[in-house]
Amino acid sequence: MLEKLFFVDLFFGNNRSYNKAELVEECVHGVTTEESREALRNCGGDVARAVQSLKVEQLYNICRFSKDECQRILDKCKWNLESASRYVLRRPHPH
Repeated sequence: MLEKLFFVDLFFGNNRSYNKAELVEECVHGVTTEESREALRNCGGDVARAVQSLKVEQLYNICRFSKDECQRILDKCKWNLESASRYVLRRPHPH
C-alpha cells in the first residue's frame, strides 16, 4: 500500500495538484469519492489509515470473518487486498 501511495505521489506530484480523496481512490479499487471522503473524515484526514479502513471494509464484505480478523489478514498480506481476498475465499468460513 505504501508503495502505491509513493507511486501516486510521484505520478501526480509534479504534474498536477491532487487531493486526499483522489489518493484514497487510487489505492482502493472500486471506492467512490464519497466513500473516500467519509473514510478520510473518520480517520482524521490520514490517507494511509483511510485506505486501510476501506480495505478492511471491502474484505469484510466478501467473507464472514470479523473486521479484526480481516485487518490481521490484510496485515499478513501486506495490505494487498487481492491476496487477502484469495486467502479468505480459500479458507473455510467460521460458524
